[in-house]
Amino acid sequence: MKTKKINICVLMALLLMATSCKRLFKGTWPKYETFNEYTMKGEGVAKKAPYVRVYSSGNKIIVALMGNYTKQRSYTYHAKGKYWSSVMKNPEDEKMTTVYRFFYNDTIIEQEVTRRAVATENESYIIWYTQIYLKTKHNCVIITPGANEDLNNDNRFFKLREICRNYKKQRVNLAESNRSQSEGNIEEGYLNFDKTISRDSLYYRCMTKTGPLIVKFRTGPLGEWITEPAFGEERYLDDIYSPVRSSINKA
Repeated sequence: MKTKKINICVLMALLLMATSCKRLFKGTWPKYETFNEYTMKGEGVAKKAPYVRVYSSGNKIIVALMGNYTKQRSYTYHAKGKYWSSVMKNPEDEKMTTVYRFFYNDTIIEQEVTRRAVATENESYIIWYTQIYLKTKHNCVIITPGANEDLNNDNRFFKLREICRNYKKQRVNLAESNRSQSEGNIEEGYLNFDKTISRDSLYYRCMTKTGPLIVKFRTGPLGEWITEPAFGEERYLDDIYSPVRSSINKA
Protein backbone atom coordinates (compact mmCIF):
# COMPACT_ATOMS: atom_id res chain seq x y z
CA MET A 1 0.00 0.00 0.00
CA LYS A 2 2.84 2.33 0.91
CA THR A 3 4.57 1.54 -2.38
CA LYS A 4 1.40 2.39 -4.34
CA LYS A 5 1.17 5.77 -2.59
CA ILE A 6 4.80 6.53 -3.43
CA ASN A 7 4.27 5.55 -7.09
CA ILE A 8 1.17 7.75 -7.30
CA CYS A 9 3.08 10.69 -5.80
CA VAL A 10 5.95 10.22 -8.24
CA LEU A 11 3.52 10.03 -11.19
CA MET A 12 1.74 13.19 -10.06
CA ALA A 13 5.06 15.02 -9.71
CA LEU A 14 6.10 13.98 -13.22
CA LEU A 15 2.77 15.09 -14.67
CA LEU A 16 3.09 18.42 -12.87
CA MET A 17 6.60 18.94 -14.25
CA ALA A 18 5.47 18.07 -17.78
CA THR A 19 2.54 20.49 -17.54
CA SER A 20 4.80 23.26 -16.19
CA CYS A 21 7.33 22.75 -19.00
CA LYS A 22 4.56 22.81 -21.60
CA ARG A 23 3.23 26.09 -20.19
CA LEU A 24 6.75 27.54 -20.02
CA PHE A 25 7.48 26.82 -23.68
CA LYS A 26 4.01 27.92 -24.77
CA GLY A 27 4.00 31.20 -22.88
CA THR A 28 7.54 32.55 -22.79
CA TRP A 29 9.60 30.70 -25.40
CA PRO A 30 8.64 31.94 -28.90
CA LYS A 31 9.50 29.43 -31.61
CA TYR A 32 11.48 30.17 -34.76
CA GLU A 33 12.90 28.29 -37.72
CA THR A 34 16.43 28.99 -36.44
CA PHE A 35 18.57 31.31 -34.31
CA ASN A 36 21.00 33.81 -35.84
CA GLU A 37 24.13 34.08 -33.66
CA TYR A 38 25.36 37.13 -35.60
CA THR A 39 22.31 39.21 -34.64
CA MET A 40 21.41 37.16 -31.51
CA LYS A 41 17.78 36.87 -32.65
CA GLY A 42 15.38 34.13 -33.68
CA GLU A 43 14.53 34.03 -37.39
CA GLY A 44 11.93 32.48 -39.68
CA VAL A 45 8.56 30.83 -39.15
CA ALA A 46 8.77 27.39 -37.54
CA LYS A 47 6.50 25.16 -39.63
CA LYS A 48 7.73 21.76 -38.44
CA ALA A 49 10.45 20.15 -36.32
CA PRO A 50 13.31 20.61 -35.94
CA TYR A 51 13.01 24.24 -34.85
CA VAL A 52 14.16 26.38 -31.93
CA ARG A 53 12.53 28.13 -29.00
CA VAL A 54 14.19 31.26 -27.66
CA TYR A 55 14.00 32.55 -24.08
CA SER A 56 15.37 36.03 -23.40
CA SER A 57 15.56 37.82 -20.05
CA GLY A 58 17.99 40.54 -18.98
CA ASN A 59 21.52 39.50 -19.90
CA LYS A 60 20.57 35.89 -20.69
CA ILE A 61 19.39 34.13 -23.85
CA ILE A 62 18.64 30.41 -23.96
CA VAL A 63 18.00 28.67 -27.27
CA ALA A 64 16.40 25.22 -27.12
CA LEU A 65 16.42 22.84 -30.06
CA MET A 66 13.00 21.21 -30.44
CA GLY A 67 12.33 18.01 -32.34
CA ASN A 68 12.75 14.42 -31.28
CA TYR A 69 14.82 15.68 -28.36
CA THR A 70 15.92 18.95 -26.80
CA LYS A 71 19.37 20.57 -26.68
CA GLN A 72 20.16 24.02 -25.36
CA ARG A 73 22.72 26.75 -25.88
CA SER A 74 22.90 29.62 -23.42
CA TYR A 75 24.37 33.09 -24.00
CA THR A 76 25.36 35.81 -21.50
CA TYR A 77 25.65 39.52 -22.26
CA HIS A 78 28.58 41.56 -20.93
CA ALA A 79 27.99 45.32 -20.74
CA LYS A 80 31.74 45.96 -20.45
CA GLY A 81 32.85 45.32 -24.01
CA LYS A 82 29.29 45.00 -25.33
CA TYR A 83 29.48 41.34 -26.30
CA TRP A 84 27.74 38.01 -25.72
CA SER A 85 29.54 34.86 -24.60
CA SER A 86 28.93 31.12 -24.48
CA VAL A 87 31.08 28.15 -23.43
CA MET A 88 30.67 24.67 -24.91
CA LYS A 89 32.23 21.52 -23.45
CA ASN A 90 31.86 17.79 -23.77
CA PRO A 91 32.88 15.90 -20.59
CA GLU A 92 33.00 12.62 -22.53
CA ASP A 93 35.59 13.96 -24.97
CA GLU A 94 38.98 12.39 -24.22
CA LYS A 95 40.69 15.55 -25.48
CA MET A 96 38.65 17.62 -22.98
CA THR A 97 37.87 20.12 -25.73
CA THR A 98 36.38 23.44 -24.64
CA VAL A 99 35.22 26.17 -27.01
CA TYR A 100 34.93 29.73 -25.68
CA ARG A 101 32.59 31.70 -27.95
CA PHE A 102 32.11 35.47 -28.20
CA PHE A 103 29.56 37.41 -30.29
CA TYR A 104 29.71 41.13 -31.21
CA ASN A 105 29.11 43.43 -34.22
CA ASP A 106 27.96 40.61 -36.56
CA THR A 107 31.16 38.73 -35.68
CA ILE A 108 31.84 35.46 -33.85
CA ILE A 109 35.18 34.64 -32.21
CA GLU A 110 35.73 31.07 -31.05
CA GLN A 111 38.73 29.80 -29.09
CA GLU A 112 39.03 26.02 -29.20
CA VAL A 113 41.24 24.59 -26.44
CA THR A 114 42.17 20.91 -26.73
CA ARG A 115 44.30 18.67 -24.53
CA ARG A 116 46.92 16.66 -26.41
CA ALA A 117 49.17 13.92 -25.07
CA VAL A 118 52.82 14.03 -26.16
CA ALA A 119 55.12 11.03 -25.76
CA THR A 120 58.88 10.89 -26.26
CA GLU A 121 61.49 8.25 -25.52
CA ASN A 122 62.16 9.74 -22.08
CA GLU A 123 58.84 11.19 -20.96
CA SER A 124 55.18 11.81 -21.70
CA TYR A 125 53.27 14.98 -20.92
CA ILE A 126 50.13 16.99 -21.71
CA ILE A 127 49.97 20.19 -23.75
CA TRP A 128 47.01 22.46 -24.37
CA TYR A 129 46.52 23.28 -28.04
CA THR A 130 44.62 26.42 -29.08
CA GLN A 131 43.04 27.55 -32.33
CA ILE A 132 41.03 30.72 -32.91
CA TYR A 133 38.14 30.98 -35.38
CA LEU A 134 37.07 34.43 -36.57
CA LYS A 135 33.68 34.06 -38.25
CA THR A 136 31.59 36.55 -40.21
CA LYS A 137 28.63 36.12 -42.54
CA HIS A 138 31.06 35.78 -45.46
CA ASN A 139 34.17 33.97 -44.25
CA CYS A 140 36.05 32.21 -41.45
CA VAL A 141 39.68 32.87 -40.54
CA ILE A 142 41.51 30.16 -38.58
CA ILE A 143 44.29 31.66 -36.47
CA THR A 144 46.88 29.45 -34.76
CA PRO A 145 48.55 31.54 -32.02
CA GLY A 146 52.08 31.09 -30.73
CA ALA A 147 52.74 28.65 -27.90
CA ASN A 148 53.71 31.48 -25.53
CA GLU A 149 50.57 33.58 -26.00
CA ASP A 150 48.52 33.54 -22.80
CA LEU A 151 44.81 33.59 -23.64
CA ASN A 152 43.44 31.77 -20.60
CA ASN A 153 42.33 34.45 -18.16
CA ASP A 154 39.54 36.91 -17.39
CA ASN A 155 40.59 39.18 -20.27
CA ARG A 156 40.11 36.38 -22.79
CA PHE A 157 37.63 38.25 -25.01
CA PHE A 158 39.69 41.44 -25.23
CA LYS A 159 42.89 39.53 -26.05
CA LEU A 160 41.15 37.45 -28.70
CA ARG A 161 39.54 40.52 -30.23
CA GLU A 162 42.95 42.22 -30.44
CA ILE A 163 44.45 39.18 -32.16
CA CYS A 164 41.57 39.06 -34.65
CA ARG A 165 41.91 42.77 -35.44
CA ASN A 166 45.61 42.47 -36.26
CA TYR A 167 46.07 38.95 -37.58
CA LYS A 168 47.06 40.09 -41.09
CA LYS A 169 49.77 42.40 -39.75
CA GLN A 170 51.16 40.01 -37.12
CA ARG A 171 50.66 36.52 -38.63
CA VAL A 172 51.87 34.55 -41.62
CA ASN A 173 49.35 33.66 -44.34
CA LEU A 174 49.65 29.88 -44.37
CA ALA A 175 47.87 29.65 -47.73
CA GLU A 176 51.12 30.88 -49.27
CA SER A 177 53.21 28.18 -47.55
CA ASN A 178 54.63 25.20 -49.45
CA ARG A 179 53.72 22.92 -46.53
CA SER A 180 50.39 21.08 -46.46
CA GLN A 181 47.88 22.69 -44.07
CA SER A 182 45.53 19.73 -43.74
CA GLU A 183 43.84 19.10 -40.40
CA GLY A 184 46.25 18.31 -37.60
CA ASN A 185 49.17 19.92 -39.42
CA ILE A 186 48.38 23.64 -39.17
CA GLU A 187 51.37 25.71 -38.07
CA GLU A 188 51.40 29.14 -36.46
CA GLY A 189 49.70 31.71 -38.71
CA TYR A 190 46.28 32.02 -40.34
CA LEU A 191 44.09 30.58 -43.10
CA ASN A 192 41.19 32.51 -44.64
CA PHE A 193 38.18 30.39 -45.71
CA ASP A 194 35.42 31.79 -47.93
CA LYS A 195 31.92 30.76 -46.86
CA THR A 196 29.10 29.75 -49.20
CA ILE A 197 25.68 28.24 -48.55
CA SER A 198 24.21 25.91 -51.17
CA ARG A 199 20.84 24.27 -50.53
CA ASP A 200 21.18 22.34 -47.26
CA SER A 201 24.95 22.66 -46.95
CA LEU A 202 27.46 25.22 -45.76
CA TYR A 203 30.96 25.21 -47.30
CA TYR A 204 34.21 26.75 -46.14
CA ARG A 205 36.90 26.86 -48.85
CA CYS A 206 40.50 28.03 -48.69
CA MET A 207 42.80 28.06 -51.72
CA THR A 208 46.37 27.27 -50.64
CA LYS A 209 49.60 26.93 -52.55
CA THR A 210 49.39 23.14 -52.22
CA GLY A 211 45.69 22.89 -53.13
CA PRO A 212 42.20 23.77 -51.86
CA LEU A 213 40.97 22.96 -48.35
CA ILE A 214 37.23 22.33 -47.94
CA VAL A 215 35.03 21.96 -44.86
CA LYS A 216 31.39 21.00 -45.33
CA PHE A 217 28.45 21.12 -42.89
CA ARG A 218 24.94 19.92 -43.61
CA THR A 219 22.49 22.45 -42.23
CA GLY A 220 18.84 21.88 -43.15
CA PRO A 221 16.18 24.40 -42.01
CA LEU A 222 18.18 25.26 -38.86
CA GLY A 223 20.89 26.85 -40.98
CA GLU A 224 24.28 27.73 -39.55
CA TRP A 225 23.06 27.43 -35.94
CA ILE A 226 23.08 23.62 -36.13
CA THR A 227 26.76 23.45 -37.15
CA GLU A 228 29.35 22.81 -34.48
CA PRO A 229 31.56 25.56 -33.13
CA ALA A 230 35.05 25.79 -34.58
CA PHE A 231 35.56 23.07 -37.22
CA GLY A 232 35.14 20.32 -34.61
CA GLU A 233 33.50 16.93 -34.89
CA GLU A 234 29.89 16.13 -33.95
CA ARG A 235 30.36 16.40 -30.19
CA TYR A 236 28.16 19.33 -29.22
CA LEU A 237 24.78 18.64 -30.84
CA ASP A 238 23.23 15.31 -31.67
CA ASP A 239 23.61 14.22 -35.26
CA ILE A 240 20.32 15.33 -36.84
CA TYR A 241 21.59 15.50 -40.39
CA SER A 242 24.13 12.68 -40.50
CA PRO A 243 26.89 13.22 -41.33
CA VAL A 244 26.94 16.89 -40.33
CA ARG A 245 30.58 17.50 -41.07
CA SER A 246 33.42 16.23 -43.18
CA SER A 247 37.00 16.85 -42.07
CA ILE A 248 39.21 19.50 -43.58
CA ASN A 249 40.00 17.74 -46.83
CA LYS A 250 42.03 18.34 -49.92
CA ALA A 251 39.64 18.66 -52.88
